Amino acid sequence: MVKIKCLRRTNAINSNVALRLVVSVALLFLSFFMSDPCKLLLFSLIGMNLYCALKCRDNNALFIVYLFLAWSNYSIYVFYWTDRIQRYLMYKFYLQFDDVMRQAAYSLFLFGAILFVACPKTYRKFEKAFAGKERDKRSIIVGNSTSLWMAYFFVLCIVLISGQNMSVRLAQGYMPNSALYEYLVIFFIIAFYLSSGNKALDRIISFLIIINCIYVFLNGERIAAIQFAIVFFLRFFMHKLSKKILFIGMIVGIIGLNAIGMWRGLTDFNVSLLIDSIKKLFSSGMLLDTAYSAEASGLGMIKLAQDYSIMGRLRLFFIYVMYIFVGSKPLGIESNLIRLAQQQYHYSTGGGVLPCFGLFYLGYPGVVLLGALVGKYLKMIGGYVFETSNYRRCLAAFIFASFMRWYLYSPSPLLRGALLFTIMFFIATKFKVRW
Repeated sequence: MVKIKCLRRTNAINSNVALRLVVSVALLFLSFFMSDPCKLLLFSLIGMNLYCALKCRDNNALFIVYLFLAWSNYSIYVFYWTDRIQRYLMYKFYLQFDDVMRQAAYSLFLFGAILFVACPKTYRKFEKAFAGKERDKRSIIVGNSTSLWMAYFFVLCIVLISGQNMSVRLAQGYMPNSALYEYLVIFFIIAFYLSSGNKALDRIISFLIIINCIYVFLNGERIAAIQFAIVFFLRFFMHKLSKKILFIGMIVGIIGLNAIGMWRGLTDFNVSLLIDSIKKLFSSGMLLDTAYSAEASGLGMIKLAQDYSIMGRLRLFFIYVMYIFVGSKPLGIESNLIRLAQQQYHYSTGGGVLPCFGLFYLGYPGVVLLGALVGKYLKMIGGYVFETSNYRRCLAAFIFASFMRWYLYSPSPLLRGALLFTIMFFIATKFKVRW
């Protein structure tokens, strides 16, 4: 009987995957017969994202990721394919190039369709991601003393990296763009993991997270602080949040983050700024400014691709692969697609929507590869991580904490960030401390 039930469940899952695949292919096929397929593709993409969010609603992490994808794609759709927003005309420069806009729409749809088809089959709640001995008997801890000493070592690294960044900020008057600080979230995750539920260590790490969140917000930035905050909530609250509390928190967060974005360059933060933030959100139709500005950069990448042959783009792709291992300094500007686009006078805001990176380097196969990679990571977040190792559990936490960065800024967290995390986790769990 058990085997029959499992077989039926497997068949049901396979039929659902097949149905989603048929729907995706049908929409793609239909778009070929339309004079302007972009609206159909983007509208369908938003529906796919919302379907996945609803399907994964029992897993708060996946629910948040899919809702964010839907919000980002909705913002891109409204800004570029409707006449609702008439501001920021520099972002709309590429509307005059039909081929660029069409490639952007197809790449977004193709990426979203892959995530739609690969929507995780299991939805176990994303419980405490950094479970120690007290919280999960299956956790593999190197040893209490070793783990605690390594945890203090990672806390010291957090203090040094944060202190160095803050001291440069005080000396230069602006927050430096530091790759090491960008990956500080890795140190927080591993420090929490190694703390093994030690209350004193948890308080120290939490205090450092709060300090760094305030520091980032005071500089008018948002993404790094969101990563730190997600790690904090994953550790203590994510598994406890009801959908009602989650929605209230998301709405408050949207208003606050929008106000912080408006605050850049101003001298004070006050109530009137919050009111202006709310008015701006409602007047724009609740659009995410980061999403449509990132799409402007992505359109610049697609336009830049027309200046290179296939072999030229493959050469840049191999340079990017080398960047994952050795960094950008030995390779120069060609390892950074965003800076390369800016150097060649293509508009760029300093980020880019994820599918546009794959489209530039490898064409549509690159979009498929990125979609498959993200689908694998989301599957990990969806519950499979709890059936495997603590490494996969913590890596899932890192990918989840970085979801805004990898979708709207750079694929680096998915590739270089995952590699750095793997190295740091290996050091933290395999290095023995003898006293």
